[in-house]
Amino acid sequence: LSLGSDFLAAMPGTLRYARDYAAKRRNVAQAVSLRPDEMTRLYVIESTPTITGANADHRFSVKPSQTVEASQAIASQLLSKGVQPLLGLEGPFGNPNLEPIDTPRANLSMPKSITALAEDLIQHKAASIILAGDDQPPIVHALAHAMNVALGNVGKTVFYTDPIEANSIDQTQSLRELVGDIDAGKVDTLIIMGGNPAYNTPIDLRLDLNRLSKVKLRAHLSLYNNETSDICHWHLPATHYLESWSDTRSYDGTVTIVQPLIAPLYEGRTAHELLALFSDNYDRKPYDIVKDYWRNTGVRSQKSEVSTGSGSERVQDAGRMPADRPQDAGATTDFESWWRKCLHDGFVPNTALPTKTFSLKSDWASSLSSNTQPPKPNTLELVFRPDPSIYDGRFANNGWLQELPKPLTKLTWDNVAIVSPTTAHNLGLSFPNYDKDKKGGEAFVDTIKLSHRDYTISRPVPVWVLPGQPDDVITVHLGYGRVRAGRVGEDVGFNAYDVRYSGEPWAAVGARVSKTNQQYQLAATQIHFSMEGRNLLRESSLEEYLKDKEKLREEREKEKTELHDLSLYPDFDYKNQGQGYAWGMSIDLNSCVGCNACTIACQAENNIPIVGKEQVARSREMHWIRVDAYYKGNEINPTGPFFQP
Repeated sequence: LSLGSDFLAAMPGTLRYARDYAAKRRNVAQAVSLRPDEMTRLYVIESTPTITGANADHRFSVKPSQTVEASQAIASQLLSKGVQPLLGLEGPFGNPNLEPIDTPRANLSMPKSITALAEDLIQHKAASIILAGDDQPPIVHALAHAMNVALGNVGKTVFYTDPIEANSIDQTQSLRELVGDIDAGKVDTLIIMGGNPAYNTPIDLRLDLNRLSKVKLRAHLSLYNNETSDICHWHLPATHYLESWSDTRSYDGTVTIVQPLIAPLYEGRTAHELLALFSDNYDRKPYDIVKDYWRNTGVRSQKSEVSTGSGSERVQDAGRMPADRPQDAGATTDFESWWRKCLHDGFVPNTALPTKTFSLKSDWASSLSSNTQPPKPNTLELVFRPDPSIYDGRFANNGWLQELPKPLTKLTWDNVAIVSPTTAHNLGLSFPNYDKDKKGGEAFVDTIKLSHRDYTISRPVPVWVLPGQPDDVITVHLGYGRVRAGRVGEDVGFNAYDVRYSGEPWAAVGARVSKTNQQYQLAATQIHFSMEGRNLLRESSLEEYLKDKEKLREEREKEKTELHDLSLYPDFDYKNQGQGYAWGMSIDLNSCVGCNACTIACQAENNIPIVGKEQVARSREMHWIRVDAYYKGNEINPTGPFFQP
């Protein structure tokens, strides 16, 4: 069960999770013939369409303000079905000494589904998992943890470790403290390493020129001369990671030594070299810095318990050495041999973060606040998400990624405000017009003026109507509207950061919308999404397949015969061609999650050029691989999308 977690596309470890998910779904034939009841199932509750939701067996679309309600309803159902109490002995959440956490409101439109979902989870104790998205409020995370404990999933499908971050703190609060110090005139020198805070910090904490002018000396280490570099006294060119010596951790904590492929082309500097300027050894090379760190700094054993503190304590413990380092273990192998083996193997052995055990506090719910009142009917809610191609804007100047179609909308070179068909009707907005000035893949859409609290996005915002979007919810993707990105990424799209506040980083209530009299041209690689009864691809539930598999087999044989009779080509003995070898390609649609990774990988491998928005609008994009998305059913509430490579 995913509670707003897009684990197939948008979180650390996504590639591993997508591979594992596909592997569980791949053996469909075996599952059908042997144990159909063991087919895995994915439930997703989300407030905007995602790749994970598109691959779900059962997807529920809710407003961001309803996610807490849905999580509470599931927890209540688990309790009523006999799962051990989540908090104690009685009450909606088990503890009679605590007030209930907002008894679920009756207007949630999925009570029967929640009951069935809870029963399914109960039937698969210790073989299920509940994930909460990073953007979800604390109460949803707490409920997810509590339900995993109640279902016996911890230690079976759920494992806890220390954070991978060296200094795991509240980043927003840290930024708020920095802004307070700058405004108070307490900061004389500010060194910014990476990032682009002049562009993407929340609008109420924006590190723009008006604020940074209070700092006497400002320097920015960055790969690119961007919006932040433009308002600093010094721009320090950073080395690309393929030119750098460094170290890093994978999603499970395993350390790898980052090795350069080439020497720096433009005399850039690493973050290690910049920090060394403030030490006695200011002229050391990055290779020596990294190597000596692993030689001298982490003398504590990997077996020692990891600190869960913050600040310098966490930073100090973050680089601890593995237990099998030769000098720690008393081995005769010297450090140089150990170091070269780590470089050869690509990772430092035994550095994965150890699993931790814990127990829920009896009063865990008392510290959570969910007393916010539900929004009034027809109140518009905003959802902010990183763009699936250019992320938070750091890749805006990459033409390959700008021209990579979005997984669900197939749009390129722009971001849009996504609304549901019902919301579009209520706001007087039209569906995309593909016939106006038709040349190929262009779509003319209505635009809106989008405001939240005290700020308004400076440009008209194009609107895209997408099935599966909750009513009264507008989704905008971050990363566009750059003014200093490079000749590819500048002046593309609108800047959604202009209405994003630090207290509402991922969802906000009370957006204001007014329709403009302008239309905007978008460029898409697909302009027809409905299968309209045609078998462009075959999709069915396991139950439907078991019922109709013989009929489907007969249809395939009939279709094969018809295609053979229609072919202009003579028969060919494929089995005996090429000295007994025959080559072909097949794609398992149960493994394809629609992530577009194959499309961009093919473009990079074959160095395929981009053609730009105007030519994409004329259907002249040059991708050698495409992944189409199709729906079936009525236009307002269809089923899908289903992906067809």
